[in-house]
Amino acid sequence: MRNPSGSLSPRNSNSTQSRAPLQSSSIIQKRSTSMPTNESVSLEALLWDMDGTLVDTEPLWVECEKELMAGFGYQWGEADALHCIGGPMERVELYLREKSGSNHEPSWFGHTLVEMMLNRLTQGAPLRPGVQELFADSREAGLKTALVSASRRSVVDAVLSSLPFEFDFSISASEVSRSKPDPESYLTASRRLATSISSCVVIEDSKVGISSGLASGAMVIGVTDEIFDHESFHGVSDLRSLPLADLRSRHSDWVDRVVRKAPA
Repeated sequence: MRNPSGSLSPRNSNSTQSRAPLQSSSIIQKRSTSMPTNESVSLEALLWDMDGTLVDTEPLWVECEKELMAGFGYQWGEADALHCIGGPMERVELYLREKSGSNHEPSWFGHTLVEMMLNRLTQGAPLRPGVQELFADSREAGLKTALVSASRRSVVDAVLSSLPFEFDFSISASEVSRSKPDPESYLTASRRLATSISSCVVIEDSKVGISSGLASGAMVIGVTDEIFDHESFHGVSDLRSLPLADLRSRHSDWVDRVVRKAPA
């Protein structure tokens, strides 16, 4: 899920932490129908977002957006980039078309932007800090892993080809009928891994992605300085501050506080 870096990222801001309201629509209320409340619930899987969480691709997206819109005489700024965080691409396409003032179909903007991004990804995508260590430790511990992205399949595959490790599988926006912030992609990943959603931890960085994870019924690690007022949200500024033992402890505490107290 896209989240900007540098001056556009709340992670790099020295300002006081802000409390981000969650979406009030039915999406955030939609939860898995199979959340166990027995003593057997334990951490079994990590569900990773891609853009801005796993890899530092956001500067590349912003470069592409700036270059594309410059061709229409529009100066792409910080507010524009922030508006496009988290996608999905259909929303970004409409925004690009509106700002361009052109008669191109919205899909033209999405296609062009993705092609520009794929060209940049030929050089690979750097991992976010702490990702490789947490991924390696989780694999060594026998946890399942899935990549769950709101990007299109072509972009996901380009990133996957550059990674020094492998996921059990990946889900892109191309394989679901409703992308983030709807929980469909995370619920689909849980089912494919044959784990209950409460045995999964979602790792995200944007409001759209965090809302998706929370709506699924999973515990969510948000790599962000923003604070989300939700019992299943745990924020960290950097994954280097989250060793696997700490993650297990947070999940166990969450199960005791939230899952086992949930109505049957």
